[in-house]
Amino acid sequence: MTHWMITYDKKQFNIDRCLERNGTTDWSQLRNKFQIGDVVYMYCSKPEMRITHKMRIVRINVSKKEHKDESLYLSSDYIDKGEPYIRLEQLSSQNSYMLYRNELIKHGLNPYSGRSRQKIEGDLLDYIESVFNK
Repeated sequence: MTHWMITYDKKQFNIDRCLERNGTTDWSQLRNKFQIGDVVYMYCSKPEMRITHKMRIVRINVSKKEHKDESLYLSSDYIDKGEPYIRLEQLSSQNSYMLYRNELIKHGLNPYSGRSRQKIEGDLLDYIESVFNK
C-alpha cells in the first residue's frame, strides 16, 4: 500500500459538500501508479495550506462514462484533466493545526515541492498518521 498526497484548490472544488452528498469523489488518475487500497491525503492549497482529508482508493481506471457528475461542486472555470479516474472514499477529515504546511515541513515535507501529487513515507507519514489516529 502506498500513501499519497494530492493537492486540491478549495475555490475550484468543494470537496466537503461532494463527500457529504456522494460519499466518494472521482479524481484524475493521470500517469500515477495508484492501486486499490492506497491511502490519499487531500492537501488544500492556498489560503489554507493543510491536509484536510484522509481517503482510500476504492477503484482505479474509472472511465468517463462511469465518472460521477460532480459539476455541482466545481467552479465554472475548473479544468478536468480527463480519464481515467480514481474513486476515493473518505476515511476521515481533520481540522488540526498539526496538518498545516509549516508543521508538515518540520516533519519532512519538502518545502520546495510544487507537485500536486506525491508519495508520502518515512517520518512524514508517521507524523500525519499520528495526527489522524488521535
